Amino acid sequence: MNRSVIQISMVLMMLAVCVAVTQSQTFEWELVEGRNDWMATANAVVAAEDGGMIEIVAELGGITVEGEDIDEARIEVRFGVSDRYEEEEVREWMEGLNPTIEVSGNRIEVNVDDFSSRHSPNNWNLSIVAVVPINFNVEAETALGGLEATHLNGSVDFETATGGIDVEHVTGEITLSTATGHISLLDVEGRIWGHTDTGGLELEDIRATERCRITTSTGGIDIMDTRGQIIVETGTGGIEIDGYHEQLRAETGTGSVDVRAESGDIECSTGTGRLKVTLEEDAEITHMDLFTGSGSIDVRVDPSLSLVVDAIIHDNDDDNDIYSDFTMEVIRERHDVHGRVTLNDGGPLIEVVTEDGNISIEER
Repeated sequence: MNRSVIQISMVLMMLAVCVAVTQSQTFEWELVEGRNDWMATANAVVAAEDGGMIEIVAELGGITVEGEDIDEARIEVRFGVSDRYEEEEVREWMEGLNPTIEVSGNRIEVNVDDFSSRHSPNNWNLSIVAVVPINFNVEAETALGGLEATHLNGSVDFETATGGIDVEHVTGEITLSTATGHISLLDVEGRIWGHTDTGGLELEDIRATERCRITTSTGGIDIMDTRGQIIVETGTGGIEIDGYHEQLRAETGTGSVDVRAESGDIECSTGTGRLKVTLEEDAEITHMDLFTGSGSIDVRVDPSLSLVVDAIIHDNDDDNDIYSDFTMEVIRERHDVHGRVTLNDGGPLIEVVTEDGNISIEER
């Protein structure tokens, strides 16, 4: 066989490999007119294996990624709009969305464009739903819409300009960002980072394998049951803490803090706001540190617990004092008042400090 034939054969083999590895596909729309609206759907199914990646980028619309015990990826794009529009207009918008899918190895890329017409419809809805193998990684980005991920063992990287983010039953590295919208996490484990400029945080059953940090500039925080080192912050908003926490740090610039923890090491602070702590008879707190720059602190403790409550008012004036239902040692200095309550044989330390406000230690 001469050299030219060998070279041609090699080129053909390389082309064949490229064709096999990279595939592009355009979704085919199906349009149906309902009683009050038009509903268009476009579907695609491609092979997928554990450990792969799906990347979804949309100009508009919410994105949902679900894990199932399958060896393929199923993607569906749904577009709905009022039936007051003519079919020709609806098809123009459908064509503008132009959903495409590209597969390269075990990586799947899905893109959905804007309407790309002179005018956009009113009262429309657009969503992208992807069902992938459970052991799969996800990247998703949209300018307008919420993001959801559920039942996955893999990394999740979400970004939206306007929309909430919900992640449930996921194990892996999690990175979340939204400018306007809530962040909700339920039953997640791994390295976790999240931020919203405007929106609340709802966190339950969080297991951080490395330090976890979730923040909001404006919004309340509701957190329950965490393991590992967790940091949550809000610039403006209240904080509610319940359940067990291994090592939790919670901070708000302006807002009240309500703690009903069962166990763990907890630090809470607010620049301006009231602090309230309730410890039931089965509480197993190892340490608690509470601070407010301006606000009162209420500590309610079951008398059967063995612990020490250390209370301090800094820069005190005649209007602020420490009150206790229990026997309390009190030290009054020029600017500070220091009170200490030892229950039973003593035990874990509960430190409470305010720079302007009363402190009460009450029997639960």
